[in-house]
Amino acid sequence: MADTTLNWKRTKKQLIQAVDGSRLVEAIGLLRQLAYMLGRTDYIPEIEAIDTTYTAMRRFAIDGGDDPERTKNFNDLGEKICFIADSITRAHRAANFDTEYFRAEKSSASRDLVSLAHSYVEAQGDDSRFAIIDDIFSRVWTSFPLSPIESEALEEIVAIDRVGASVVVSALLLALLEYYDVEKISLLAKIYLSGDEYVAARALTAIVIALSLNRGRANRSASVDNAISAMCDVAPSLPREIESVCRNFIRALGTEKVTEKVTGEIFPDIMKLGPQLRQKFKDMDIKDLGDLEDNPEWMDMLDESGLSDRLRQLSEIQEQGGDVMMATFSKMKSFPFFRTLANWFVPFSPDNPAISADGLSRTFAETVNDNPMLCDSDKYSMMFMIANFSQAHRNLVEEQINQQSIHLREEAAASLSPGRVEQISKESANYLQNLYRFFKLYPHVETTPIFDTSVDFLAVDVFNRLLSSDDAVMRLSDAFMAVAKYDAALSILRKVGDSSRDATFYQKQGYCCVNCHEYESAIESFNNAHGLNPKNKWTLRQLALCYRAVGKPSEAARCYAKLSELMPENAKIARRLAECQEECSDYSEAAKALYKVIFYDEGSAEARVALSRCLLHLGDVEKAGRYADEALRIDSSPATLCQKAAVLIAEKKLAEAVGRLVEANDDAFHNTVLSLVPRYIDERMAVMIIDEVTHRQINGL
Repeated sequence: MADTTLNWKRTKKQLIQAVDGSRLVEAIGLLRQLAYMLGRTDYIPEIEAIDTTYTAMRRFAIDGGDDPERTKNFNDLGEKICFIADSITRAHRAANFDTEYFRAEKSSASRDLVSLAHSYVEAQGDDSRFAIIDDIFSRVWTSFPLSPIESEALEEIVAIDRVGASVVVSALLLALLEYYDVEKISLLAKIYLSGDEYVAARALTAIVIALSLNRGRANRSASVDNAISAMCDVAPSLPREIESVCRNFIRALGTEKVTEKVTGEIFPDIMKLGPQLRQKFKDMDIKDLGDLEDNPEWMDMLDESGLSDRLRQLSEIQEQGGDVMMATFSKMKSFPFFRTLANWFVPFSPDNPAISADGLSRTFAETVNDNPMLCDSDKYSMMFMIANFSQAHRNLVEEQINQQSIHLREEAAASLSPGRVEQISKESANYLQNLYRFFKLYPHVETTPIFDTSVDFLAVDVFNRLLSSDDAVMRLSDAFMAVAKYDAALSILRKVGDSSRDATFYQKQGYCCVNCHEYESAIESFNNAHGLNPKNKWTLRQLALCYRAVGKPSEAARCYAKLSELMPENAKIARRLAECQEECSDYSEAAKALYKVIFYDEGSAEARVALSRCLLHLGDVEKAGRYADEALRIDSSPATLCQKAAVLIAEKKLAEAVGRLVEANDDAFHNTVLSLVPRYIDERMAVMIIDEVTHRQINGL
């Protein structure tokens, strides 16, 4: 079975690559091979029909025939080949693999989508509709292909409420991650057009993800173009909405790092401060916590404890779109509610029987529902967590959350109502948090790990057209850079037009190249940035580092020399300049730079060691010894001891030099001794000194 699985997966991958590369003869051959390999000879007539059709198309074209529909027909054949490949492999998997996907298909097989839709419509406004959500989700998720009749039935569910609409959207997304289906894309487009911002944002997010992960098939589909065009006609802000969804998705890619920072740094520090702060605030009424900023004494306590800095860090991460809640709520997904896959995607609703069964008040559920900081999944987690508290503890938490809710409502009332783009962006970010929790925390997920998969939104032709402005491209690249996805950022930056390539652009491009280890390309970018802004210190630093990385110390030295002119009192720059000059054997200039380092950094033993080394190369043994002694008085590190030994060798005090080298106990002493050949000792003497030091180290002498 393992070999068969490996073979058909490889064959299907080759088939998709052949279709993407417009090699349909090869693709048809691989499709035929796939059918025989998996024993699905019932598909052979369809495959032969495709072969016959394509043969006729080729011959007509070669004979000079004019067919205005040639591209469309060609793409349609490619899509049909992929569809049959999906059908064959899906049937094989259903018969041979026991996954949650196929278990869901079997468990919901007794009810068709149309009847489920009618049941949901009949239960409009009634809590009983929650009882059939799981079946609806399973049927939509495992439907392939979705029929027009089923699509119409799902539109009826969408029209009822956001609960049904959102569940349908999530099921369609998961279905598309299993098997691409253009009918599902078309339905998502209709849901986007018919729903409020909450539903529209989720439908648009699903479209962006599904098309980005199926870009080859999306780019061949006229239906996709038509669906997106229809969306643009109704919503002129669609390009900005798509951009906001893309940027939210990119931010979500950085959630793991945010979680690590919150759980590894911020929370532990806050917990350490807990007893101290509790003692200081023991006489404070809980209701006064919201007025901390108005009391200088309390704020001083927070500042002294360091808590205000940590809280400020949390606030900054959240303001930048970071998902700080994952750290807390990832621990709260073990409630029975989350064992049902569909429940990860059910919008939070005070009407949900799963909440009322825990005895929590509807008023409190409505307060939690109004909290914009929490995604739906986390709202359910909060309700289930609080339900386990004692009544006294529950009352305290409810009071705190109610106070926070009042504060948030006051802030919302005082601010301007968000426009459609802002609202879509907010709801999309919320939905992506839900998706992130599902894909990272649901133990049985077997579908495409969307947050661990490379995405290139601009590789989808329709998105590339809508996000064609250089400003939009730069914003997307900035988002990728913010989460350290430099390869993706670099790919996008290369799409920016020449007219928008200013110094800042080249700095960003160069920085991405560095992080992708493309140092030669980075040098080219930084040189372009330097040409446009010759006095930018950051550019010169990066350029110097890149030159050193590719082994061009003389070029790096030129950069550091320019930096030294711009920052004449900067000892670190002078030190880097000296290092490069020493690598180029320009000991005289290196010594000049090192004198400058010592002048501005009087306590630098490292600079004195380097100066002593340069002076030895220049033949000035007396001065070299003076600076070696100065370094030794500051720091008796291995490097300092080795340099003192080098001076002693130059002074022909070999026995004393050997003692210093043994004391240094550093393998680098080989280079120290060999660097003195041939000016101060010959090669044979160097070898004997090294052997003597080695002998003493081995024998502990």
